[in-house]
Amino acid sequence: MPQPSPTIRTAVLSDAPRLAELSGTLGYPTSAELLGATLQRILGRESDVVLVAEAGGTVVGWLHGAEQELLEIGKRCEIL
Repeated sequence: MPQPSPTIRTAVLSDAPRLAELSGTLGYPTSAELLGATLQRILGRESDVVLVAEAGGTVVGWLHGAEQELLEIGKRCEIL
């Protein structure tokens, strides 16, 4: 059976437990509470964006990007 195609959406605070789980899988263990507090701060910044990939109703990945301004090249979005 084919896997559902992932959809991309903006992260919400209720994604924190799943993002913490995925972070641990990547070798960066953290609690849902700590990640949730950080996510809440990041989502409040105009210069940051957190997107999640969701497949079959489950978050399967995320991307955090932030606007950076460098003296030599100006503004850009850096994938963090």
